[in-house]
Amino acid sequence: MDAFDYSEAHKLAVREYRRAMSAGESPYPACLDEQLSPPMLAEGKRIGREQIPLALVVGTKTEGRNHAFARNFMPLLGIDSEFATKWRSLCQSHLEEGIRQPIKVYEYRNRFYVEEGNKRVSVLKYFDADSIDADVIQIPSRQAGADDPDAAAARSYDAFLRFFNNSRMRTVEFSEPESYQRLQQMVKHTAGTEQDQTGDEQDQTGNEQAWTEDEQREFRSMYYYFHREYVKAGGDGRLPQVCDMMLAFLEKYGYDEVCGMHSGQLRDALEKDPEAFGIRRSRTDQTIRAVKKLPQATLSGGARGGRQVVRTGKQVVQTSKKVVRTSRKAVSTSRQAVSTSRQIVRTSGKAVGRLPGKLLSPFGAGLFQSRRDGWPDGEGRKRRRFRILAVADDESRCYYEDYRQGNLDGFDLILACGDLHRTYLEFLTTMAKCPVLYIRGNHDDPLMEEPPGGCVCVEDQVYVHEGLRIAGLGGSYRYRDGRNMFTEAQMRKRARRLMPKIRRHNGLDILMTHAPARGINDFDSLSHWGFETFRDLLDRYHPQVFVHGHIHKNYGVRIPQRTDMNGTIVINAYEHCIFEIEI
Repeated sequence: MDAFDYSEAHKLAVREYRRAMSAGESPYPACLDEQLSPPMLAEGKRIGREQIPLALVVGTKTEGRNHAFARNFMPLLGIDSEFATKWRSLCQSHLEEGIRQPIKVYEYRNRFYVEEGNKRVSVLKYFDADSIDADVIQIPSRQAGADDPDAAAARSYDAFLRFFNNSRMRTVEFSEPESYQRLQQMVKHTAGTEQDQTGDEQDQTGNEQAWTEDEQREFRSMYYYFHREYVKAGGDGRLPQVCDMMLAFLEKYGYDEVCGMHSGQLRDALEKDPEAFGIRRSRTDQTIRAVKKLPQATLSGGARGGRQVVRTGKQVVQTSKKVVRTSRKAVSTSRQAVSTSRQIVRTSGKAVGRLPGKLLSPFGAGLFQSRRDGWPDGEGRKRRRFRILAVADDESRCYYEDYRQGNLDGFDLILACGDLHRTYLEFLTTMAKCPVLYIRGNHDDPLMEEPPGGCVCVEDQVYVHEGLRIAGLGGSYRYRDGRNMFTEAQMRKRARRLMPKIRRHNGLDILMTHAPARGINDFDSLSHWGFETFRDLLDRYHPQVFVHGHIHKNYGVRIPQRTDMNGTIVINAYEHCIFEIEI
């Protein structure tokens, strides 16, 4: 196997090693045997298999392989070592088949220490995986007296355990034990609890209830959006700081309201009062904002005010000079674009005069026909309702094996979201009286050599049907080698190439993918991981419908076929789903 991945991981390890040494910290992962006595370790109780967050895997059980890894679990040993050969072999196995064998870990105060599977943790951390399957042995928290300096940590962990038994959320941690109950009340919409004389919380209104799957899904989505925008704004994304700020944000704006916010609204709310949520501005940003807030009288006032403005102005001028130099380049580029645009406009004006009155695409009216009445001002435009059949992953019996004449009548479009056999797609396009658009799934490599006849491939394209704008991005998250499997970076690159086409059509009505978006109907296993890129597209363009496949109903996990995500209807098209959309 190519040594590139190990070399890159080794560079990350050396960088973390140097950072830890300069900060006076241990450069290696923590060792549990050095923190707890053998009697405490012997009290560990096996709680079974669980998907644990990799961010909470912080050390090893023993000191045996401790020095082979840096603090971030990246490999420190040389590329010619036997350890490197095994690491590279495991990396190749992960890409081809995925890591399925669970690791063995000890859990102590919501931190995990690996006993078996250090290299598996290292490989998955290198590929930025969120979680890993593990057999967990839980060590009870050490009881501390009132004067013990460890008492606060023990009390906080006890509060976390009560919260975790209800929510199953390991990535939520607060600095204050009472915060867990406050969040529980928000999610369950219950009244506050009373406290006894010892300060222990007592449940008076049924607050200690397990979260439903819908409540878990809604909270994960909200937490994902908040965490991302909070870190972008300059906040501290580490635990427990980010959760403390999230709770303050929820208490200020309300849980239901925050769950309904999209990324732009979250960003605006954080920027209104950044100091209240622990967001630190850069020095340049603070200077520019301070100058903008200066009253006009100060800018034109006396000598003392003038000197203050001059000192502030020097910093602004230094930044402005860089902006001016960049702007001059942009202006020269813009002038070329304007001259080119004028030529296009002149040519287009002549060409439009020669267009036929009814311009049709191969499968019906195209963009010009649907927008000719009332455009560009939009007045008098007639709204159109489309009835659409979405299929994915498995042949639907009612539209294939048990097909009856007329079953496919009445549809305006058929969207095939991947992992469907070529003969099935050709059957649909033969029997239906509408276009069949398809994208490829992770098992559709043969379709690249022999595409289905009569169907329209919309991979990396924006297809317009009677004014309805549909963009397609096929493939799944890369868990082994395959022509239709992509890393997050590869999918983001595809999306960037698609964006100019979306802007050319002034937006998007339907986003059509095979894999789900991260945090929406996806699983923690790498083979069914969702793409964060798709969430970015939903935030940017707000399509009416996001339809995907890849998540089978027979996996044993209750996944809703339809759900709402910030105004976009999310549809899991496994087997088949019928929906309508109006433009």
